[in-house]
Amino acid sequence: MVFLFDPFDLRLIAARQAQLEELRQKRLEREAEHERIMEGIRIETEKIIAERLVYEKRTAELQLEVDEMQRKHEELRVNPESSRGVEA
Repeated sequence: MVFLFDPFDLRLIAARQAQLEELRQKRLEREAEHERIMEGIRIETEKIIAERLVYEKRTAELQLEVDEMQRKHEELRVNPESSRGVEA
């Protein structure tokens, strides 16, 4: 069996290889862009988590203040004489 290659076929093969390389480059660029986007999302997610932790901490602090005020209010309601010492 003898295979004869037409130069036109070789040009088609070379053109197809060039197309494949171009597609590979585009895929690599898309993957790099995807990685940049994912990194941005990760950074923003970490910021949101940090902000939420600050919010939760402040909420807990305020709840402690409210609890203390309610305790003092209840104490004054039950024992009004204790407020006289504070005013004097």
